[in-house]
Formats: sequence, structure tokens, C-alpha cells
Amino acid sequence: MVPRRSVGHRTAGRAAGRAGAVAVALAAVALAAVAALLGGCDRNAAPGDGPRVALLLPESKAARYELKDRPYFEARVKELCPRCRVSYANAGASPDRQLSQVEAALANRAAVVVLDAVDARAARAAAIRAEEAGVPLVAYDRLIDDRRVDWYVGFDNDAVGRLQARFLAGAVAGRPGAVVMLNGAPADPNAAEYRRGAAGELRRLGVPVAIEVSVEGWNPTRARTEMARALARRGTAGISGVYVANDAMAAAAIDAFEEAGVPVPPVTGQDAELDALHRIIDGRQAMTVYKPLRVEAAQAAEAAVALATGRRPSGATGVVGSAAVPGVVLQPAAVGRHDLTHVVTEDRFWSVAEVCAGRQRRCAEEGL
Repeated sequence: MVPRRSVGHRTAGRAAGRAGAVAVALAAVALAAVAALLGGCDRNAAPGDGPRVALLLPESKAARYELKDRPYFEARVKELCPRCRVSYANAGASPDRQLSQVEAALANRAAVVVLDAVDARAARAAAIRAEEAGVPLVAYDRLIDDRRVDWYVGFDNDAVGRLQARFLAGAVAGRPGAVVMLNGAPADPNAAEYRRGAAGELRRLGVPVAIEVSVEGWNPTRARTEMARALARRGTAGISGVYVANDAMAAAAIDAFEEAGVPVPPVTGQDAELDALHRIIDGRQAMTVYKPLRVEAAQAAEAAVALATGRRPSGATGVVGSAAVPGVVLQPAAVGRHDLTHVVTEDRFWSVAEVCAGRQRRCAEEGL
């Protein structure tokens, strides 16, 4: 296996730490190998005998990870580097399990680790392990704000919150009561940024907030419990709408209202899950936020293949976090009932048949 080349100030130190005497007889072989890597993967080589790319995702409660992120990432890696082998693991929302998965990937000689952290603060331990092993680390979807991270790919999370709040403000206009906010996990920096964007926008638009809760682990069961408590405290007249950070928890919040036998107020979401689109068409959920996961996963795959083959990733939109991690920040889009064509016909995130199953008349009204 050819030692990884330096790809900038974050990786140069690692390469220097591994430097040593190299026999003259091997120098030409090593240089030729590095030159081949710089030109990209050999598409005529046997599949799976090239660099190992580790993809480590955080949990499976949100449908996106298994249905979208993983297959999109694996397909793009295969396009770019047929020799590369993708090893995959899901942490099941456990930071300890995820750290063990990182250590296993490094022990199995991964050439690069792509990590969507369960807990971004705890994931700094993973960044230390990767640096010690001389393996580049890509923070995927959640920023690990650490100088050891080589690249980041994700979305403008403040913009996600602002989109949700702006849509909710329009939906609750003229309704009595105040908004309940069900934020994401307190250990997730993305959740803090969604909340910051949403709370600031609600405040700017003069929308009152009555109750605000952070839901540990993004757990839908906990979200339903918190929504039921808020409903018991405020009553239906006291809740104008519900800001919910993602679609899985939105489903739980809606269940709490329906189980109580009371009307469901406007509820937000995020991730454009298929069930959420069904709820939007049915009038049970007000909106979701669509994030082009195909683009995000492809960007991460491109960076991973570059780093695995000793090259610097390209196309950075800037640096993020206090550690100034270079990377790509993408833009989300709000999706209500009248915006479904953006998700279905333009980006093919879901097919018309999937979105409109059993809802053909309502879909026809929306031009699908």
C-alpha cells in the first residue's frame, strides 16, 4: 500500500511523522505508484483491490441514511474509483459504538474515513485516532470542529431553521396561541444551528414561542412524549403551531395530537422523507426541508476518493467552524404542498409513483 501523500497543512504533519529512510532501489517504484494515484484510480483494475473508503453513518431512525446517503455515496465512489472498496457501518445513535467503528476501520487499513458523527463533540476522539493512524477524515453532514478534520461536506444549517420558521410563521398567521419548538439532540451541532436560525426568524417575524424542548437523540418516542406534555399544559387553543426539527419527530408530534383526538396545527419537518411528503399531501404536515442528498453524498465521495489517492479535494466553498475546516456548504429548499415538483420531477429524489401512491387526485391538483 502506497503511503498517503500530504494534501495540505492538516495532513503534512502526519506524512512527516511517517517519513524514514527509503532504499534507492524502491524510490522509482514508489514514485511511479504515487503518480498513478495522482491520476486517479485505474478503471481496468479488479474491483475491490484498491483503497478502502470507510463510510460511518450515525443512526437509522431517520430514513435518509440507509435509503439515500449510503447508496448515493457508494454509487459515486464506484463511478470515480472502481478499484475502491467501501466499508460501511451505522452507529445506531451510540457515540461509543461509533468510536469503535472508527477504530475498526483504521485497524482494517481504511485509506480515508467519512464520518457523520452521532455526537460531534465526542467525535473529536475519532479525529485524534485518525490523525494518529495518518488517515484523512471527512466530516459528513455534521461538522466536527477540530483542526484534525481534513474536509467537511454539509448544508447551511442556519438556513434550514430560517426556512422552517418562515414557512411556519405564514401558516400560523391569525391563529391563537404560541409555537411549541421541538429541537434536535442537544449534542448535535446541526440541531443548535437549526434552532438558532429558526428562533431568530420567529423572533424577527414576531411569532411567540411558548415551550421549547431539545429531544435527546432525535428520538421520535421522546418527541411524542414531549408534544403530549406540551398539549396537556397549553391545550389546543394555546398552540398555534409546532416547529419540529426533522420529519421523524414531526410524525411523532402529529401522532400526539391525533391520539388526543384534537386538530393538528401546522407542523414543520426536515429531510423530505417519503412519509412526510404523504403527510403534506394529506394536509397533516405543513412542510419539510429538502436537502439534495445526492449532491451531498457525491461531494463527500469525491473528497474521499481524492484523499484516499493522495490528492487534495477541490471545489471548497470556504471554511467552517472555529477550526476553519475547508469544505463544501450546500443550500436547502423549503417544500410545502405546492413545491412537490421540485423534489419529485426535478431532482428525482422520489418518483411520482412513490409520492402519489393512493393520492392520485390530490397529486393531479398539484401538477404531479
